[in-house]
Amino acid sequence: GTDQIEKILQVEDLYNPNDPWIPYILSAIKATALFFLNVHYIVQNNQIVIVDEFTGRIMPDRRWNEGLHQAVEAKEGVPIRQNTETAASITYQNFFLLYPKLSGMTGTAKTSEVEFEKIYNLPVEEIPTARGNLRKDLPDFVYKDSLTKWTAVARECKAIAETKQPILIGTTTVENSEMLADLLKEYQ
Repeated sequence: GTDQIEKILQVEDLYNPNDPWIPYILSAIKATALFFLNVHYIVQNNQIVIVDEFTGRIMPDRRWNEGLHQAVEAKEGVPIRQNTETAASITYQNFFLLYPKLSGMTGTAKTSEVEFEKIYNLPVEEIPTARGNLRKDLPDFVYKDSLTKWTAVARECKAIAETKQPILIGTTTVENSEMLADLLKEYQ
């Protein structure tokens, strides 16, 4: 493959330190083989916008680094924008330590109590709830395939919608969101 690429690009050595082509080749291969439209990114306003793999939300101000974003832009035929460089970075832990006083409130700090003590030298105080817990913790459901799972979710949504109760559904990909939207249309 290397010889073929060198012939196409009319270069003597892809790994030449004075004219390095290999990072661009690797980014092009990744963009083509590993990153998919409407899964990892969308095209919006003639630009590539990254989709968060965990929430399914778009991240308009984020760009992939090391030429990957430009490779995806070339793949989709949108204008290629200049690569950005990180001038400095800092971890959240070190950023918070720049402040003279730290405090916070969360429902999940107790499980990270050791970390708060070790990193920030802060105790975690548990404040009991003013009222009893109204939530019902139900058992987990396991499905043999994705379609069966999303069909069950759509059925449950229909039942909840009939009671006029609002519902929020999280998906991990745009494809899952679209599939669920189609299933929900069937239940209207």
